[in-house]
Amino acid sequence: MSTFENKLIPRSEAWKYSNTFGTNGDDFYAKLTMNDDGTIAKESYSKAYRNQQQKFKLQSSKEETRNNKKKEKNGEGCLAKILKAPFRLLWWLLKKLLGLLPVIITLGIINSDEKNSDKKK
Repeated sequence: MSTFENKLIPRSEAWKYSNTFGTNGDDFYAKLTMNDDGTIAKESYSKAYRNQQQKFKLQSSKEETRNNKKKEKNGEGCLAKILKAPFRLLWWLLKKLLGLLPVIITLGIINSDEKNSDKKK
């Protein structure tokens, strides 16, 4: 069974609660619905505050998934990196050589044409 409780709050936090009232001076209260376990029920909070909390939870869960993905990518141990280093070097050199292959072929064709033109003269 839920109960109602008037809680003294600062005026700056009044937007968080759905049912607030003030008295003369600095006293400002929120009428809260309390659960059986002593926690504040969701209905006591304003819609704007609940939306903000939901967005915050979504952002934090997205950041957690990003961090988990980064950890999975960086999960390679030191020994594995050492063992893979020579193969990575060979792969890098092979890619560079294959990237230069069109240039080498072009220069080879140009040089062969010059030699053929010298023979014709």
